[in-house]
Amino acid sequence: MREIAKKSNIATGTIYNYFPTKDELMISLIRFYWKDYGDKMDAAFSSEEDFLVKMHRIFEIIDTFIRTFEGFIPEYAKKGNEKPEGRVQKFLNEFRKGIKNALDMDKTISIVPSIKTEELSAFIAANMISIALYRLYTYENFEKIVRIIILK
Repeated sequence: MREIAKKSNIATGTIYNYFPTKDELMISLIRFYWKDYGDKMDAAFSSEEDFLVKMHRIFEIIDTFIRTFEGFIPEYAKKGNEKPEGRVQKFLNEFRKGIKNALDMDKTISIVPSIKTEELSAFIAANMISIALYRLYTYENFEKIVRIIILK
């Protein structure tokens, strides 16, 4: 906190006035940056690009956010008035809805008949986040599987 105050040319007490703890400061920063990343995701979702191009852009946005805050995200999920599960579930619901809308918008896609759009949206969302978090699989290989499912 002292270093931030020094570099900002303000008194340490001023920072503590707005952010009583380092956790509060980090939560505020994560929320601020998440808003920016959310705006980028909204722009990507509403673009006229091909579905796969759009999904790759969105993956890069999520991946960058996770890389930037990977040490802090678990702590952020635990802080605040809302339960961690609520924050995560809210994000996942919006994310899946965005993917479903993107699938519906792209008229060049023909999903394998045995798979519902909602199921595919959940599959894509879960795998994008998993790849960004754990790096157990590459996005490129994941995209190959999605291409087969959407018959592209």
